[in-house]
Amino acid sequence: MKKIIVIMGACLLCCSLPALTDLNYTGLSDVYEFIYFNGSADPYADADGDGLSNYDEMVWGTSPTNAASKVTGLSAQLTGRTLELSWPAVPYRTYELRASMDLVSWQTVASGSISNYTENLAAANAPLRRFYRLSGALPASGTVVPRLTATRSGQNLILAWTAVSGQT
Repeated sequence: MKKIIVIMGACLLCCSLPALTDLNYTGLSDVYEFIYFNGSADPYADADGDGLSNYDEMVWGTSPTNAASKVTGLSAQLTGRTLELSWPAVPYRTYELRASMDLVSWQTVASGSISNYTENLAAANAPLRRFYRLSGALPASGTVVPRLTATRSGQNLILAWTAVSGQT
């Protein structure tokens, strides 16, 4: 599936950029900056005032210009003696769920392109109490991500990208 956006009045030579390129060294993807800010942006600023930095919004896949678009975090559901943790997952992100019994030493209990975790609290080795924390990350270098192609047609800038298999 090919998606095309036409932007009036822009001039750019033909190029091909990976979606995670950061040529201006701000810490934000140049494609992300162009889509949301039409240029460079401060990664530590909170453009929409929702309490998350622009960088955090990029990592979690939310919009840095819409305060209603934010990470809601983990949700937990206890059914009998089964605990299910879930969270909103975003394409091209990996997640790591860590657990601790004392908030000092942590162990990874699940990681990857995941959006939930289930634990059987009735198991013989189940701890009496457990704390959880979730982190998200952008894809590692070399991961297949969409490629953006920008071409100039007169005074128009045409951006095109192809969806990666399994992603829309």
